[in-house]
Amino acid sequence: MGNKMKKLICALLASAMLVGSVGVVGFADEDTNAETVVTTSAEATEKPADAEATEAPAGAEATEAPAGAEATEAPAVTEAPVATVAPTTSGSSYDNDSYYDKALSLCSALGIITGYEDGSVKPDSKVTRAEMASIVLRMLDLTSTSTYQNGFTDVTSSHWAADQIQTALEANIISGMGDGTFVPDGEVTYAQVCVMLVNAMNYQDDAEYYGGYPNGYIKVAGMSDLEITKNAPGAADVASDRGVVIKMVYNALLGQYKEINGYENGAPTYKANGTLAKAKFDVIDKKGVLTATSKTSVSSTDVQDGQIEIVSDDDDEAKLFDCDLTGLEDYLAQKITYYYKENSGLTPKVLAVTYDASKTTTFKADADDIQTVEGFDTDEGKFKIDGVSKKKNCAGASIVYNGKIISKSQLAELGESINDLLLPEKGNIRLVDSDKDDVFDVVFVDSYETMVVSSATDERIVGKVADDDNFGDTKALTIKLDDSEDRTISVTKAGNEIRLRNLKKNDVATIRRSLDDTVVDVVVTGESFTGSASGISKKVDKSYATINGTKYDVANVAVGDLVSGTQSTFYTDMFGRIAYIESAGGSVLQSGEKYGWIMNGYDSEDGSGYIIEMMTQDGKSAEYKLGSSVDYWAPTATAATTLSSKEEAKSTISALVSANSFMKLSSDANVAIRLVKYKVNSSGNITRLYCAVNAKTVSDDKALRINPTNLKSTAVVSGLVGGYKIGDGIVEMSVPKTAADMKNADNYKVGTVNSGSYVVRENGSSRDFVVGQFENTNVPTILINFTSSADALAAVKDIDTAANNPTMVVNEIETGVDDDDNTVYTINGYFNGAEVSLTTTKNAVLGKLNNKGKNNGIIADQGGSKFYSTTDIWNAKSGAKLTDYLSEGDYILYDGGDRIVLVLDADDVYKQVYEGKTVADALPFGAYNQFIARNMMVYGAVLSSDLDDEAKVEIDASALNTLQFDSSKLMDTIEINIKTGKASIDTDGSEISDLEPYDSETKTGDYAIARFCDKGALQEIVIYRFVN
Repeated sequence: MGNKMKKLICALLASAMLVGSVGVVGFADEDTNAETVVTTSAEATEKPADAEATEAPAGAEATEAPAGAEATEAPAVTEAPVATVAPTTSGSSYDNDSYYDKALSLCSALGIITGYEDGSVKPDSKVTRAEMASIVLRMLDLTSTSTYQNGFTDVTSSHWAADQIQTALEANIISGMGDGTFVPDGEVTYAQVCVMLVNAMNYQDDAEYYGGYPNGYIKVAGMSDLEITKNAPGAADVASDRGVVIKMVYNALLGQYKEINGYENGAPTYKANGTLAKAKFDVIDKKGVLTATSKTSVSSTDVQDGQIEIVSDDDDEAKLFDCDLTGLEDYLAQKITYYYKENSGLTPKVLAVTYDASKTTTFKADADDIQTVEGFDTDEGKFKIDGVSKKKNCAGASIVYNGKIISKSQLAELGESINDLLLPEKGNIRLVDSDKDDVFDVVFVDSYETMVVSSATDERIVGKVADDDNFGDTKALTIKLDDSEDRTISVTKAGNEIRLRNLKKNDVATIRRSLDDTVVDVVVTGESFTGSASGISKKVDKSYATINGTKYDVANVAVGDLVSGTQSTFYTDMFGRIAYIESAGGSVLQSGEKYGWIMNGYDSEDGSGYIIEMMTQDGKSAEYKLGSSVDYWAPTATAATTLSSKEEAKSTISALVSANSFMKLSSDANVAIRLVKYKVNSSGNITRLYCAVNAKTVSDDKALRINPTNLKSTAVVSGLVGGYKIGDGIVEMSVPKTAADMKNADNYKVGTVNSGSYVVRENGSSRDFVVGQFENTNVPTILINFTSSADALAAVKDIDTAANNPTMVVNEIETGVDDDDNTVYTINGYFNGAEVSLTTTKNAVLGKLNNKGKNNGIIADQGGSKFYSTTDIWNAKSGAKLTDYLSEGDYILYDGGDRIVLVLDADDVYKQVYEGKTVADALPFGAYNQFIARNMMVYGAVLSSDLDDEAKVEIDASALNTLQFDSSKLMDTIEINIKTGKASIDTDGSEISDLEPYDSETKTGDYAIARFCDKGALQEIVIYRFVN
């Protein structure tokens, strides 16, 4: 690197303050000059001028292949340049061939070489003669316009490459085998590739001068003006790999093209020499140093999206280029070769970039391998790396921290703490020595933190992170983000780009952000698994646990929730670490144990044993025989005993079931708690059966300890119900109360707890339930919810909380069947921006909400029980299709899959708002129950919205004040086309700032329905947006 270049780079680094974001893709490339090995044979020299060989491999390279082509069909040519990417060549001899990577970069950018559907190029495969002819045409930017003239006896007009072959023949690129054939599907040999490329470059006369085919062509192909064989060795009469062909085409593109200008006395005259790439594609290749992308920069230049900055070796001047390529951040401050096109007075465009590893020294280390960081506060920075004897000298280096360069003033403000900043808990460093003087010029630091999201909008993300001052604790963190043009935000979830506001509660976000939060990258993997933890070790930055036989690292933010022996759902961050634990109290089930509910017991028909019919924690009815020896814990016992024979086991357990002598619900001695935990052997026979025992009298953690107290109407104190923490993810079994009903599997529902169904603000839950299985904790691992019978679920009850009757904006409905071949429907939709679904049962009923309840409200009071006032319009037993009554854009609430209430029909909303009609049995505009009942709904036009200190929405409804709305919640939005009346879901939803007051003149804007629970607590707002 010249002194001028070095000084310029140093100046750029010293002054740079541009926003950025570092990516990690691309490939290295060393501009080597390996000797080309060419061998010939007597047989090869006897072949005619463009002789080529046999049979094509699968995946031919040509284009426009019609169905039934003789050769294998090739992928379509991309006419526009494509982004440079590292090919998928796993297991290929080209995996570490940097020159091949460089060649593929340019050839793919120009559309000369295209990959297969799986993204691979298959460089070890062979190329056919027809494919090679097509490749050369694309290299010359020649469109196949000629119609095949039957020039070869073995090529028919139906061959996929017939027209290309004709065009290549007319352009003197090919001439055939000398016997009237072309052998289009034969493999092209190395000598024949040389012939086609030399002919394409118009060096035929030179080749003939040196002896013609094959040696003359091979010799000319290797001469300095062409260098077609550079780094592409081969034997003259041996078929060439696709990888070798790609290298040779690349070399030809950079060779001196003899462009024909005209003819004098029958001999061609040529224009001034220039590269083929320049002549045919207006592509220029140069070398330089990459100093900025739109995401990250080591210069002070304002680089916009879709641009990069390069300092050229030619003049040491920084220049902006348009560029669609991604993943170039790893090349910053390093020597590159770049290929660009001038753009008619506009900004030139870079088509491909390759990295020259021989010109720059780079070093990369994971955070875990960094031992010490020192001296960056005094401009004498050094890294000590595990396993590396010499410290990495970074004296005077510029620092790019999480995508943005740290300015001199920021360094001064940080002082000694800069050294701590450069030692991330999780992440990596990358050091660049731009001039190979053993002193690194740029330090790139990627430092990540893990957050468990509480809420998110486009302006902020709120969540909990590890409290560095109190190991095992967490603290709240709010990252505020405005809409500044200088801000770069990237959010991906499960590999898909999303808006920041679409992050959900308890998403595990791995966040990388600059010091001033102008560069923020958020990654949510969405990956989770269930199991129980063991082998736990808790140390700062080094915690781990074994789950399902696999050892996992545990992020500091999750350490406080990690409990041994618990059955939980574990969510991981970008590094595969456990970062959030759902239902941390988990299950204290021992290895192989499961929860179950004894439905019935009886002798087997063949008399071979006693059978227990069980509703399992998996929600399935199963039959198990008793084993020859059963580890048994009786309902009234304080310890387990062994039933040592089948006879003893049958006698003891059959008496238990027939007498229904299980522990009883404390508030109702007629209700038996038949909960057990059990274990079966490989033959499916029960070897352990522990009945539920009273947690107040039995302290042994191995027992199935249950609090038999009905927690119905228990008030919430400090977030606990009856002293217990009801958390999401606990095993929940909904069971009938009577022994007769317990025998019917249809009377059970098994799943996991939605904590909001049990925890409310004032009078507790109206549900009958007990909790159990504890291990020195107030967190239960299983919850039993009692119902009178399955028929009791036919009516929508417990309407005091939204969680008991959750809502959904319908997106789509899928039809299926249950285990008994009954037609059921899976309804998919959204609630506050989150995807939700429910599956109907064979007893499902759909009712349409109206205002015919008490006091013209939506609630009907019958015998002291409260119901939604509805008109039933469909039931599963009728045989009618649910899809005839429910569709996209409808707003429903439901109790499991049995009872569904159609709150608003999108078609009715259109008729009411746009057509001004009154729809029978549909909910009219207005406010219902007006804060005097727990459940209230407001339906009307949006008058205004405001987002200052608090979010406010005003809806046109009588006796209603402006609503206060939690701005962290997303409003599900249905767009209705005013011309067609068609409703469709806006999957992005709406925030307060997105609302559009309804305009009665244009009949466009928003109508809203707001749902309140718990005496005026706003649960959600759903928007119906009328659009042109």
